[in-house]
Amino acid sequence: MHILYAAGRYQCRVIGQEFTEAGTGSKQFVLKIVPTGRYRLDEPDALEQVQEQERRIYRAITDNTISYFLDDLVYLGFEGDSFTELDPSTPGFHDLTGLLIDATCSHETFKGKQSEKWQIYRGSNSSPLDEQGMRDLDALFGPQLRARRKSAPKTDGQARKATLNEEADAIASEGKQEIPF
Repeated sequence: MHILYAAGRYQCRVIGQEFTEAGTGSKQFVLKIVPTGRYRLDEPDALEQVQEQERRIYRAITDNTISYFLDDLVYLGFEGDSFTELDPSTPGFHDLTGLLIDATCSHETFKGKQSEKWQIYRGSNSSPLDEQGMRDLDALFGPQLRARRKSAPKTDGQARKATLNEEADAIASEGKQEIPF
């Protein structure tokens, strides 16, 4: 697939869905989409018109990716108990056709060729750590942080910066044009 769309976030209309097997042998869910507009950077709620051409979002389904796939299904409004309920060959399946979603397009090199990679965009779900989160982080990784500090040479940042500045001044006063860092 050649690159038609610039990297960014798009509003897309779902036009189909299917389960397939990837070349790696993994099962995957494919969401067929048509971008209908690109969100502007200067006005994030405004859409600029784009050429409408089918694209696909591939979601591999493995032990490592199942939680992401399940999050995608929640975002898409699926509340079923079986994946067969999403299979178009199942009578009365949960049809996602017509749904408007946000998706991101990025560019990557695959098999030596530049291509588009599409993903469902669910917004940023990060938030600052609270006090308990910080304590948990220290409990998990504090020992590594302290061990690294103990093995590092004892200098304070300002003293190290002053030493580097003195070394640079000394090199410059010797008439050397290049500073070795």
